[in-house]
Amino acid sequence: MPENRRILEWISLKDAPNGVIPNSDEIFAVLQEIQKLQECTGVARGRPQELRNIEWLIIEWRGSRDREEFYLDPATISSLEKFSVLPRWHIDGKDPVEYPSAALKAQTPAMWKEGTSSVMDSKPLSKDSMQSTWRTAPRSEWNISHYLLDALNAHPIDLNKEIPVHGKDEKVPYMPQWYLQRWVLFYSALPLLLHETYMALTGRTIGPITAFNFYFFAFNAIVIYQVHILRRLGHKYGFLDGDKHARDGVPDVGVAKVVASLYKTTGSRLILSIILSYNKTQRPSQMSWIWLPLEIGLYGIVLDFWFYWYHRLMHDVSYLWKYHRTHHLTKHPNPLLAAYADHEQEFFDMVGVPMMTYFSLKLVGLPMGFYEWWICHEYVAFAEVFGHSGLRMHSGVPSTLGWLLQMFNAEIVIEDHDLHHRKGWRKSYNYGKQTRLWDRIFGTCMERIESAEGNVDYENTAKMPLF
Repeated sequence: MPENRRILEWISLKDAPNGVIPNSDEIFAVLQEIQKLQECTGVARGRPQELRNIEWLIIEWRGSRDREEFYLDPATISSLEKFSVLPRWHIDGKDPVEYPSAALKAQTPAMWKEGTSSVMDSKPLSKDSMQSTWRTAPRSEWNISHYLLDALNAHPIDLNKEIPVHGKDEKVPYMPQWYLQRWVLFYSALPLLLHETYMALTGRTIGPITAFNFYFFAFNAIVIYQVHILRRLGHKYGFLDGDKHARDGVPDVGVAKVVASLYKTTGSRLILSIILSYNKTQRPSQMSWIWLPLEIGLYGIVLDFWFYWYHRLMHDVSYLWKYHRTHHLTKHPNPLLAAYADHEQEFFDMVGVPMMTYFSLKLVGLPMGFYEWWICHEYVAFAEVFGHSGLRMHSGVPSTLGWLLQMFNAEIVIEDHDLHHRKGWRKSYNYGKQTRLWDRIFGTCMERIESAEGNVDYENTAKMPLF
């Protein structure tokens, strides 16, 4: 079935040979839970006007993949045998967005046609849709955002390569922090070396506007290259929960939003850094080297304190949740969805939290010059992209104080934020993104599944390649 069409399925709870399905209430309850998890876009129950004597379950699936996974998952629903042989009906020529609510609540007359399931053309997708089919769609339907992502090869997976699938109880490879530290320090140092070389050879300074453009280009180039590396690792190690669900792609309705998130995330943080800390007469080699290791470690911990409470309030306060829910439309995120969010959340995440962190560290006497802040930004951005990758490995956020976090079992790994997306909606756990320190202190840690201590393979380590 074409993946870019919706499936609207009407399932009878009473068929002539067998009578009423005995566990119909249980089936309906399970379907409602599945809808909450965004596996299908609509669930209803009732008696249409034309068939008033028969009760129906109505399911609107996002696409054929979700429907097939539902039926193939024995843990999701009981009495698969009975469920799969029930007669199916569909509405002929009606807009699936109007059903089932209109047909059942308003009892709007509808034409019925007996059959199995029907693939139906739909009107433009909802802004909440996570359907991703644009990479296989005709290029005549693309816009500049599609072409830009494709030109940068900024795709979370290669459609032509296999992705290994592992069971939950198969050992998860361990990636030591050393590989992550090396990667971040190497790529954050490159623009600093170029900047230093230019000033040394020419004797000239770089003004704030030129500095912004230079580091803005470097910031985005590093993030995009990280996506390339993570794609290679995904095809080597697979993804968390891969035995149940594939990773979400860049949604058809959100390609432009994803592209915008790249330059807004990097650009806003750099503007803040330029305004508050840039000194054009200072060379990168003149940064506060003695304080740098402490600044890197504390920056992640302090930023995570502010982020934890901002993030938790976004979940707990109804008024604020509406600004955060877009980010939670993905249950199986990929690196490009790290900043997939509405404008209000983006502003506070990209400007508010870093600014409060900067002033917090300045308040305790740390220098926090532009070049040190640049390296801290690189650590944070790496963690955000890495944490949304869903890679099936036991690894997390590089930090110069990682050893201290490990002593308190407060280090974060990839699965922690992946579970926050997969298991959480309004109420969730694992609110931190740089550490689990504040989750540990305030009692919001979620138990790990594939990264549980006994399921980690510390012998066969995974590596983060530089190139």
